Amino acid sequence: MKILFYPEPDGANEYTSNMVEHIETVVGKPLCYAPNIKDIVLRPHKTLCYKKYDIAVINWLENNLRSEGKKLFLFGIVKFLVYILFFKLAARKTVYVRHNICPHDMPRLQARLTRKIVDFGELLFDRKVAHSGHLENQDYFYIPHPLYETGIDAQRVDSAEPQQSYYLMFGRVERYKQIHSIIENWPDREKLLIAGPASDHDYVSELIAEAEGRNIDFDIRFIPDEEIAAIMSAAKATILSHDNEEMIVSGSFFHAISYGVPVIASEQAFLNWLKRDKDFSGLELFSSVGELDAVINKPRVSTKNTILSESAALFGKQQVQTNLRQLFKELQADLP
Repeated sequence: MKILFYPEPDGANEYTSNMVEHIETVVGKPLCYAPNIKDIVLRPHKTLCYKKYDIAVINWLENNLRSEGKKLFLFGIVKFLVYILFFKLAARKTVYVRHNICPHDMPRLQARLTRKIVDFGELLFDRKVAHSGHLENQDYFYIPHPLYETGIDAQRVDSAEPQQSYYLMFGRVERYKQIHSIIENWPDREKLLIAGPASDHDYVSELIAEAEGRNIDFDIRFIPDEEIAAIMSAAKATILSHDNEEMIVSGSFFHAISYGVPVIASEQAFLNWLKRDKDFSGLELFSSVGELDAVINKPRVSTKNTILSESAALFGKQQVQTNLRQLFKELQADLP
């Protein structure tokens, strides 16, 4: 089985390389990667090879719709449609993995229009995939979001918990994560660390000004892998407050539980499903940031070992690869 994958891993997003590894394990051979839009347009005789691939697996195609100014733009729409045409011509079956409802941080009206474009584009694929089980009743095939590679084994975790000194907001610093709302409602008896890279420096300046004189620290940079374990081990819990009108699942959530760190988060469809249907113990939810203080005060009985074990059972390699095999089996059955 010959698989075409988009986008090619670039080292910046561990999810992409992890998923490539899982798919290659399942199919038993290396993946091929989609060319860039320039090559598709300027070298169609090389790129538009009719039905060259059995299956094309597409991620984050919707991000082409957003300009650098975070607005919907005509060239982005053209790129989005040209890519879809390419995938339909190049592969016998196409799979669209939907990570977000729409690209992040777009003006509301444009975000709604972008969502409609993505909804339409999705109809042109043979299967659509999501990393949340709550979407299975909307005709999405569920594949668990892979955990991050940490080298931590739940069976070998020391029973003695490390000294935990702060709550943590980890990952890229973006407006859609509602970090400003957390700062506004943060109880100053507790320490908060906001750690991760940022491209919106105006937003970072706003956050730092809002946090001045508060029990809040910043580490705004790309955190090397060798430092992440230390940052996670000192965290009492990770705080998430993402805009649930934009995203389906959060990479920051999976990063935290991959280290056995509990998560305190605003209610979102995926997290509600995980708590209600899967009884995941390493998660506490709040419906508004006004409830944050009360949720932080609740005793947490789930240990790192428990969180790691539950995470492996729900999102481990075996679960991801089992669902991928089922997806490919169903697609192969329909191949001409």
